[in-house]
Amino acid sequence: MRINYFDLILGKEPGIPYLAGEEIIGKIEIHVQEKTRIARLTVRLLGQSHTAWRNKASDIMYESKELIMDDYVDLTNDLALHCTEALEISEGKHRMEFKMKEVLIYSLLNLDAPHFRQSVRAHDQVNVIGCLCRRPKGWISAELIVGELGLMPGEIVKISLIIENTTKRRKSKKHSKAHECALLSLCQQLDFRAQNRYNPQMYDEKFLTIAVESEGMCKANDNKGPETKLIAFKIPENLPPTSTKANGLITCSYFFKLDMEHFDLVVPVVIGSAKTAEPILL
Repeated sequence: MRINYFDLILGKEPGIPYLAGEEIIGKIEIHVQEKTRIARLTVRLLGQSHTAWRNKASDIMYESKELIMDDYVDLTNDLALHCTEALEISEGKHRMEFKMKEVLIYSLLNLDAPHFRQSVRAHDQVNVIGCLCRRPKGWISAELIVGELGLMPGEIVKISLIIENTTKRRKSKKHSKAHECALLSLCQQLDFRAQNRYNPQMYDEKFLTIAVESEGMCKANDNKGPETKLIAFKIPENLPPTSTKANGLITCSYFFKLDMEHFDLVVPVVIGSAKTAEPILL
């Protein structure tokens, strides 16, 4: 055997992930026992998304794979520095270093389109019925207004919350209920899609919702009329943008959720990766 060993060594320890856009540094070590000719040397980087699970109801396995990156770097010229004039690699130990920048695996989402600059809102109202008397006690309404549909990581967005509570409570309970709070959260939803292993025409879907940032606030006081709360909500840094591919195996979306005692309000938003700053008017 002319080559004793051929080893590819990465800069990070095994099991430590690389992030999108990060530079991958590594080296190739070759130990040659006898002169031999190597026509070409390349390092190839493959990446794929993989979803798989077993449906508990049907006991059917679902699994899909999708290639999302395929890149390579040619080290043939570096290899030639270790070769003789006859293009034979000499005996002994040889080392060749390489660098590859991992691509951003998601599409850039520009937020300069006019509809991304428009505000988005949701409104709901529920009637409150007494637990014992079963009579109407009044109603509670809420309207959530987000300043812009398109948001950037690290940006501070202006949010208006209008709450009105017409219910009446007993005086003995008023003190204990005075500091009830509502929770406003920016939620990230990950949707997963996989193909039936035995029937390619069938797909199954799952989703996972995570609150990436939350802020609490006091609810409206009873019979005080509509109350407006102005909130400066900071979007967390380093959030991946909203997915632009409709039927990908893994897609990401965002929404604001106002968690009230009697109902929830949901306002979808879009997290982008590029946005032109508006000029400051003096």
